Amino acid sequence: MYEKMYAKRQRLEWEIASLKAKIAELPEGKLVCVRGGHYTKWYRSDGHKSVYIPKKQKELAERLAAKSICRRGWKSFCRNKKLLISI
Repeated sequence: MYEKMYAKRQRLEWEIASLKAKIAELPEGKLVCVRGGHYTKWYRSDGHKSVYIPKKQKELAERLAAKSICRRGWKSFCRNKKLLISI
């Protein structure tokens, strides 16, 4: 049982490090999507102000979305690791 928990902890630590590295490579800020009627506008937010992202910069919006997904996964792995340690 201890070996399984240790292996799971090692895997979680590897996943956390991997996601942290991916997040560091992605652009700063977070993606905010605003829907108005039939259109969706993308904004890059730093917490204080938002800057419009034109559709020509779709790749930037995709990278910011990927950062959001990686950050959620990272938080989930950190919670799981904390639970595993507390057992």
